[in-house]
Amino acid sequence: MRNLRVLRLNLLGRLTDKAVPVLQNFGKLEELDLACAGITDAAVKDLKELKSLKKLDVGCTRITEVGFKELAQALPDTRVHR
Repeated sequence: MRNLRVLRLNLLGRLTDKAVPVLQNFGKLEELDLACAGITDAAVKDLKELKSLKKLDVGCTRITEVGFKELAQALPDTRVHR
């Protein structure tokens, strides 16, 4: 699992901020889809650590504009979709 490159957890409303730190175990993750997951700005601090990401989808989550901008700044080489 450490070599996992693409992970789609979209439409999992039960996925909360508490689950996001586990994603740091996937050091080679390039694409992460969290669209419609039950995450908020509290998850941003952990998502910012996923430096290998090339694409991140956080559409339809409860991440605010402030959190979105923070992600975009912390991950300049990542396409962050809202």
